[in-house]
Amino acid sequence: MAYICPYTAEAKENSIAKVPMRESASTRHWLLTVLLGVASLVLASCAAPSTIKSISQEDARLNNNYVLALRISPQLNEIAWGATEGYVLLAREDGTADIIDVGYMDTGQLVWNKNGLFFSGPAVEYQLTSSGLHTQPRGTDEEYETVRFSSTDEHGYIAVYNVGISEEGDVSRVVVGDGGQPRYWDVSGMLTSIAQCDDKIVGITTSNEVSTAVKLVLSAPNHSEILTQLYPQANSVTDSVIRQVKRDKDYTYNQFMENAPCVNGVIYTMAEKTPVLEQEDGQLVLRAWSIHSNSYRDIPLTAEDGTQPQISLDHITSSEGSVSRDGSHYRWVAWEDGKVRSVDLASGVVQELFTIDLSHYSGGESRFFFTDTSVFVLDVNAKRDELKFSRYSITNGKKTDYFTIKDLPNVDWLRMPRNIIRDLAINPTWLTGHNG
Repeated sequence: MAYICPYTAEAKENSIAKVPMRESASTRHWLLTVLLGVASLVLASCAAPSTIKSISQEDARLNNNYVLALRISPQLNEIAWGATEGYVLLAREDGTADIIDVGYMDTGQLVWNKNGLFFSGPAVEYQLTSSGLHTQPRGTDEEYETVRFSSTDEHGYIAVYNVGISEEGDVSRVVVGDGGQPRYWDVSGMLTSIAQCDDKIVGITTSNEVSTAVKLVLSAPNHSEILTQLYPQANSVTDSVIRQVKRDKDYTYNQFMENAPCVNGVIYTMAEKTPVLEQEDGQLVLRAWSIHSNSYRDIPLTAEDGTQPQISLDHITSSEGSVSRDGSHYRWVAWEDGKVRSVDLASGVVQELFTIDLSHYSGGESRFFFTDTSVFVLDVNAKRDELKFSRYSITNGKKTDYFTIKDLPNVDWLRMPRNIIRDLAINPTWLTGHNG
């Protein structure tokens, strides 16, 4: 049956004809305003049905028809003003999707593994499986999640939350679970980068941002950068400090990779090394930390002819990076221009591999997911009414289009504008068959 809008031109004419109009200009203005408002509401109801369906937590089930999951949430400032909503969207290969209100979590993250889809709410940890959506009280209320990793056995998760500043410095909270009761502990320091190295989760911080107890075990408590163990929980403060590097007090590092890749026990993160006195320009470097030895090095980025590469600070700002399987190259995609670049880890030479075709650059909500052979892309346009999911081959830059999710703003036109797409996860079964 064809969809017919009941608000026809004839109905509009009849409805207006039945309204008694008086000569008062103010009355005519008021009536016109009311009529336009009613017309707008009725016409909105005549729009084509959305491809996204809202479902309740009780009706949620995970199945292999879902290919992609998105975490959507307000930011901290909106939460402070009273926003309580937040969503997980589950998309199919035909572009249709289901969306569940699970509460806010700024920069909320997702883990999809053998035991289901794991994510967080303000006071609980969620696990979505084929039997339904299961919740476990966390024991703490959180608003800002930094990273979330799958456990090495792919049955659980390790999440890190930014708690804020206490009298003893910056504090982060590690939460671990597998669908049962989560457990948690606090760690000291403002974590600029966090990585999963084999069975450990480690973070990078500085001596200026840790507690007095941590400073007491440092050889240079005023000028150190620290590699600290987040998971498993360290037996003591001393054991929590894996490595420390005495920092050159004439320079600071601006790092831009909260979720840093780790290969063969070495963590890599992009940074700008900047003079404290700012008498000269900063230098772009790739930092390499070993968790197995005291090895640490800065790898200056260079062009093939040995000069400074034609990239700026904006070009190393990225949400995702990876290291090739053989450990020879670091690769990342920049929000500034959508270019995928590679750094030779032996020489520091930067090469431009290809450009991801995005609806718009310089930030936005587009998301990327690296594998050994591919970059999966969620291209989010400015209106957010088209979310295009695709894959690029790292070898040759060839693009494969999969599907488009439409009409996200129409799910909740009043509240959705204050929500941001924060993370994506891909069905691991589907990923195995579509990884190039």
